Amino acid sequence: MATTAANASSSTSICTICQTFADEKPKLGILPCLGCQQLFCYQHIGQHRQNLADQLDTVVINERNNLFENISKLEENRDQYVEQQVKEINDWELKSFEIIKETAENARLTLHATALSECSFLYLIRSRRPEWYHLYQWSIIGHGEPKKLELNISEKIYQITCYETNLLVLSHSFTIEKWKLNSLKLDTRWRKPMTCGQDESIQMIRMNSLYYALVVEKPDDCCFELRNNSMSIIGSVKVIYHYSLELINLPNEIGWLLFYYYNTRNPYIIDNQLNKHEQKFMEALQVKDIVTQGKYMIIRYDKQANDISKTKKNCIEYYQWH
Repeated sequence: MATTAANASSSTSICTICQTFADEKPKLGILPCLGCQQLFCYQHIGQHRQNLADQLDTVVINERNNLFENISKLEENRDQYVEQQVKEINDWELKSFEIIKETAENARLTLHATALSECSFLYLIRSRRPEWYHLYQWSIIGHGEPKKLELNISEKIYQITCYETNLLVLSHSFTIEKWKLNSLKLDTRWRKPMTCGQDESIQMIRMNSLYYALVVEKPDDCCFELRNNSMSIIGSVKVIYHYSLELINLPNEIGWLLFYYYNTRNPYIIDNQLNKHEQKFMEALQVKDIVTQGKYMIIRYDKQANDISKTKKNCIEYYQWH
């Protein structure tokens, strides 16, 4: 029993490589390998280290070389890859822009068609008693007869003006009424002295979504008055009143154009801060009439229009205000 234990104990300390040789006397393993936890003799420890070095070269170094080679290939193809990706992004941008442009154009055409289908003119026909006036609405698209508007107005109409779905009616007593065209119902009524003083007269009235604009003739002069939605005066500017004067609300609520037919006076703009801005080009080109609708402006030139190209005589131009 003692001999067997000794042999087992001695076999566990034999060199790992020596054990593989049957024709050689095995040597004791006196040098341990800390990596694989095996024992080697002095002769075979060097062989074991060489085997490890060979494995390092074949496995680790080769894998490293393969990795470096792949990285090198990626760097070589990087510029081509980036160029391809940039091209794809540019193509996507161009395609998206074309789609957006086409969609926007279709939306504009649809909106324009809708606006035309709902757009209409209001015109006033004055007559003798017992009916003092007739107020008609006529659609641009419709081909039927003009529609007569039945408004319960007890006073004689002096002037009317429209903005969007609002109708302003100025009577000869200088009462101002605001009606809703879609329902034909009275919204607000203002009387003297809210509209003007006892010795004053309103010659013109216009409106936009922010203000009311009035041309009021006073005993000593004539004024352009800017008023808020409650008809309270914000400020005023002296103007020259003439039978040819026309007051026009400019698109985008930027101000008001005072225009004189037949060029009897120089036209000018009064902004919402009550500053005057002369418009000499209108006088030079012999503008005969101006109409605004929303953000659009229509200008009609006189037959004497003296532009350089001579193309504006009796011409009508259609502008979109920006």
